Amino acid sequence: MVRVLSRDESLHRRLANKTGQAYPAAPPIQKVIPGDADTHSWFENPAGPDERQRILDAAIPIATPAFGSGSGEMRRAPQDARRGLTRLLDWLDTLPGDTYQQRFLSIDPDVNPRQWCPLLEEGPGRRFDTRHAMNALILLGVIRPSLTWLFANKQARFWRDWSLHHDQPFWDRYFAAADTERVPERRRWETAQHLMRICIVHGIPVSAVHGGHIVDYRQLLRDTHRDGGFLFTTWRLARLAGALVGEPDDLGALIRAQQRKAYQ
Repeated sequence: MVRVLSRDESLHRRLANKTGQAYPAAPPIQKVIPGDADTHSWFENPAGPDERQRILDAAIPIATPAFGSGSGEMRRAPQDARRGLTRLLDWLDTLPGDTYQQRFLSIDPDVNPRQWCPLLEEGPGRRFDTRHAMNALILLGVIRPSLTWLFANKQARFWRDWSLHHDQPFWDRYFAAADTERVPERRRWETAQHLMRICIVHGIPVSAVHGGHIVDYRQLLRDTHRDGGFLFTTWRLARLAGALVGEPDDLGALIRAQQRKAYQ
């Protein structure tokens, strides 16, 4: 598996892509943060021509850095992003449903979550375009895939981008807490993904995540024989970063309390 870049490395590269200059090894930089997708309403809007154009205009800047990293030529990246997004929206427009979420669900994507779109089968180039176009729609909030779909589609870059588009101050604190706790780089991203998946599926910010979400998510992991992936570490870091307000400091305490309640 390709090594997951640290948060600082990711931010350095985003700045380099924007400026066209090689990023420095150590000096602090001004973080490049895209427009906050949380400030817009994108989910379950009627998928007419105006909405499609609004989505395209907002999603191209989100997708452009990924397309630039693939080709190595940032000057072509906006056009490549437009091409990939246009093809994906063209395909979604052939499906039944009044919204893009309904159209996505109409294909029952969880049946084959790794090959959910025929464009993925048209060679490496189309596969790259389609995956990153879909990432932009999820980052924007147009599409909310299921946990099953998210588990199957593993892309390190997507999770880095999510932490920059959504709740960015929280994720700064989260990764700072991981530094303090000396959590290894790869493990801290695995723990962060648990929270991100919950936010994506429910369409909520981290501040709205509560203990019930975590307990239900843990039960799904157990029911589907998936690795918990340091979920207790997720809880601890989230608490240190200011989330899960009013919840116990230890996830185990919440689980035991719910188990006692179930037996009563």
